[in-house]
Amino acid sequence: MTRHIFVIVFFLVSSIAFSQNYSTFSGTITLDIEKKEQLNYSDSSYFILHNITEEATKTITFNNITTREKAIATCKAISELLETKYGITYRETELLSEGLVHHFLDCNYFSIVFYHILKTVHGYNIALITSPGHMFMRWYLPDGTYFNYETTSKTVQEDSDYISMFGISKQALDNKLYMKPLTVNQILATNYVDMANSFPIDSIKRRTELIEKANSLDSLCLLVIYNQATIKYFEKDFNTAITLLKRILSKDSSNYKTYQRIAALYDRKDDFNSAIYYYTKSIQSNPNDPDGYIYRSISYLNVGKVSEAMDDFDLATERLNTLPFFKMLYNYFKMRELEDRIMKEYLKQNGK
Repeated sequence: MTRHIFVIVFFLVSSIAFSQNYSTFSGTITLDIEKKEQLNYSDSSYFILHNITEEATKTITFNNITTREKAIATCKAISELLETKYGITYRETELLSEGLVHHFLDCNYFSIVFYHILKTVHGYNIALITSPGHMFMRWYLPDGTYFNYETTSKTVQEDSDYISMFGISKQALDNKLYMKPLTVNQILATNYVDMANSFPIDSIKRRTELIEKANSLDSLCLLVIYNQATIKYFEKDFNTAITLLKRILSKDSSNYKTYQRIAALYDRKDDFNSAIYYYTKSIQSNPNDPDGYIYRSISYLNVGKVSEAMDDFDLATERLNTLPFFKMLYNYFKMRELEDRIMKEYLKQNGK
């Protein structure tokens, strides 16, 4: 009988939440929004989230966690529960409901589940934090210190690890683009971006609706701007896409991926010299990334500069050899095709 009462109350609260402006956040709110947007994969996701929370409360001690050691042990206990009891592993997914039903979560949704358990249910001072393309959890302790917990790899990381790993510039930090606790609106904007990305890339109307909702919540969210630019790209409005991406550079002039995206748009406009300029800016911001050299090499070929294309091919190869195998394999066919193009152009220019 208690279970039936819970179900009635649970869905009543969920339906009421649709019409509210959220001042707090929980994993249930993410599921509510997915349902409101008719994207909820299954209503059973509510029960799964509830059961995870209930099981964690029964099997893990959440009382009087005041030290770093106890807090880290609690995080690892939650990780163990998710993996062993519920079989949840890491995999990219755009919807929390889908991930819960199929037992896989990405960094965003792993972090949201931890937040739901630790802050929403047990009241600890937890925050969600982002670095470029990544989300993790931060636990603030009573003594004013904190630690960052990687919910996907079950490790503790320092701020400096993220800054180094993702090449986050001082300008980006000063502008609070990364490494700061997300507000409720910022979390919800990220949810809407994920929902937009659950649609095929050519579903422009639906993606636009969701991205505009994200934009109304957090107009400075880089993921929102990237997606706005992507939509303009598929509408073949390359100039507007470039203008949007330059907004990011005004906040983070060392964002090498943004330089690469702008360069790719100039490639589509057949403005290969501008593309070369922006690929060069990308390389200057991150000389260790092979993609800048690969794509600049292609642009050099498009303007007949074979020698420069060869040099970039060699520089890309050097950097690919230092990357993990899966990344090197990902670029293998791209590099083979590029090498063939370089050789054909070389032979043509030299009359052979």
